[in-house]
Amino acid sequence: MSYNDDTIKKRNRYTPEFKTKVVLEVLREEQTVNEIAGKYELSHC
Repeated sequence: MSYNDDTIKKRNRYTPEFKTKVVLEVLREEQTVNEIAGKYELSHC
């Protein structure tokens, strides 16, 4: 089986600063997790 660039997804790597920013937004409870995930184009899983 051969793969081309379209079938292989690269794993996103996030900086500790970005992760902290997102977690702090979640903890503020001003938006839902789904809203924040959509804002940053993240999967909420």
